[in-house]
Amino acid sequence: MIATTVASARSYPNTGLTGSTQYCYEVRSFKVTGKNTNYSAPVGPVCASTLAPPPVPPVAPSETDVVPEGVGVRVKWKDNSADENGFQIERSNAATGPWTAAGTAAANATSLYLYAPTEQLSCFRVIAFNTAGPSQPSTPDCTTLPAYPSGLSAKALDLQSITLTWTDNSAVEDGYKVLRVEEGSSVESDIATLPPNAVTYGTVTYRDASVRTDIAYTYRVLAMKDGGYSSSSNSATAVVSTTAPATPSWFQVAYYLDTEGYGWNYLAFSWGDASLNEDGFRVEYSADGSGGWSPYFPTDANVNYSYQPFSVFDPPPPGGCYHVIAFNTVGASDPSSTACIEPGVVPTDLVATAVDQQSINLTWTDNATIEIGYVVVRTTFDGEYTVRELDKNATYFQDTNLTSGQEYWYYVAAVYQGGGWSDPSNYVSAIPGSAALRSPTVTGRAPPRLPVRGKPVPLHVPPRPSPGRKR
Repeated sequence: MIATTVASARSYPNTGLTGSTQYCYEVRSFKVTGKNTNYSAPVGPVCASTLAPPPVPPVAPSETDVVPEGVGVRVKWKDNSADENGFQIERSNAATGPWTAAGTAAANATSLYLYAPTEQLSCFRVIAFNTAGPSQPSTPDCTTLPAYPSGLSAKALDLQSITLTWTDNSAVEDGYKVLRVEEGSSVESDIATLPPNAVTYGTVTYRDASVRTDIAYTYRVLAMKDGGYSSSSNSATAVVSTTAPATPSWFQVAYYLDTEGYGWNYLAFSWGDASLNEDGFRVEYSADGSGGWSPYFPTDANVNYSYQPFSVFDPPPPGGCYHVIAFNTVGASDPSSTACIEPGVVPTDLVATAVDQQSINLTWTDNATIEIGYVVVRTTFDGEYTVRELDKNATYFQDTNLTSGQEYWYYVAAVYQGGGWSDPSNYVSAIPGSAALRSPTVTGRAPPRLPVRGKPVPLHVPPRPSPGRKR
């Protein structure tokens, strides 16, 4: 029983029910006589379902927190709703607005990374939403992304310390974080948190007195604000040296042609870093490798490759020889091994002539000037190949003990000190027992794929320059 009514009642409103729920009812009359109550038989049951409750907006997020992070900010909040479809994040230059949409996040998210300008106050608030509409906005939170430090340099001060210097580009930083990696380790350590610079946009200096001698240390610096950080400064490396660095263990040079339409060819240099205490490396150049060495370019410490780009519209760089030297404040290492190259210089006019049943003569034009020899590469359509090594200035080779009637394909390449090859000459073929020069046009078949072996490949091939950019 849920209710009684007066005798004249003809209806009853049942309220406070649950939406989308079926309820069934019976009704009976009753009469009270003295101490006795008599009931009629019930009428019913009859049933009805309540309507679905109308949708309501979600509960507003709270605890908004905005923290600088690199080139943007991390907006965090507390999700207080169980039925949101997502969140809208709004931004303003002031905590009072006006507000503009800055991004959206999925349901149940509690943070979003967003771009923010440097040195400018950025305020954010978060609104949950669903099909019924938006919640009330969260309480805004504001921060300013500090400009990152620049011009970081590191120099050995004495046998116990390295001095760091950088330019403060921010007027809002709370301080600086100094990070360091010791050579031979992949772990970056947080070695210091410094107060803000006393002079806006000035020079900041820090002394790291926890270093060991003859070990390279690489540093970077971040500006701090509201528990977050700016983008990183450049990296700088220094070492407190007591001995000259070790000689690089190997050295290679190669000339790479543009095969992807970027507009650049480049010389690629690579070497083995055998030292832990260099301040940098110096690649040197000689026209012929016998003397007259001059600096070509320097690099920082811990670098083991570099490249020099050349436009495809310009002539290739002049040929010559190179080596690399490691150096520090104590002195320089001995030069590495020498590697030579003549970009764009290839043997030309290769001709193959069958002279008898087992022999083919090869002749070509020697265009190189500093090569140490030549290689002759021969192959057949079964994929096998043979390499013959010749002295420098060679322009002739007779290939003997061949099979009569078998077609042989050839190219030649110059060999340089350091093991590198030039690009190959033209491809030619001949058949022992036939005096006719054979070519793809004559045979009707393209030449087999001839391997180019022996060309040095750097341990790290530098990325090609982007189209339209000159490095």
